[in-house]
Amino acid sequence: MENIELAVITNIIDASDRTFGFAKLASTGEQAYVGPNIFRQKSLELGATIYCDIAQNDSRYTDRGCNKRIIFVYDEDGPFAHLLPQAVTKPVVQAEPVEVEEPKGPTPSEIFDALSERMKDCDSFYTTAEITDCMSRHFDWEMDSGDIGRDLQRLHDTGAVAKLTLDRVGGMKRASRVAWGASGSSLSMFDSWFDDDDGMQ
Repeated sequence: MENIELAVITNIIDASDRTFGFAKLASTGEQAYVGPNIFRQKSLELGATIYCDIAQNDSRYTDRGCNKRIIFVYDEDGPFAHLLPQAVTKPVVQAEPVEVEEPKGPTPSEIFDALSERMKDCDSFYTTAEITDCMSRHFDWEMDSGDIGRDLQRLHDTGAVAKLTLDRVGGMKRASRVAWGASGSSLSMFDSWFDDDDGMQ
């Protein structure tokens, strides 16, 4: 609780798929990044004063002058309300709109490399949606399932990833279901289904 900061929302940016923004810390005047998760959890307006926890920002953005990010916003009528007025001794900094560069997500090569490493350790098969959700949490960035699916297909084409398809009706151009796993998973799953002596389990 000793690290609670007072901050003022100085910028709110409504992108096509998410809302994020920036705040100025009262104690130092530093700028802090406010991510989409915070805006989904709280109704924040320009100029709003908030009590928050901060952390070091992702190294990809620190060279742009935004070294801090807000990771939690306290409710002033919540269970820690009695601590909030004591958390800050300096006056609130006047909100000043500033021009900022929109944070950029991981590059396609970074996503592909991380996906390749993750798939090596898979002990089962997962749908494209499940893998997309996993990669989104890994990068703290919303991934596109179409892009992840194409990367998985690239890995499958090289033999690095196994692909499991289900066709409900013969002659379908697209499989009804698709799942992906480590290349060795397909062999172990096949062995668990079939036995040389007894046939299908």
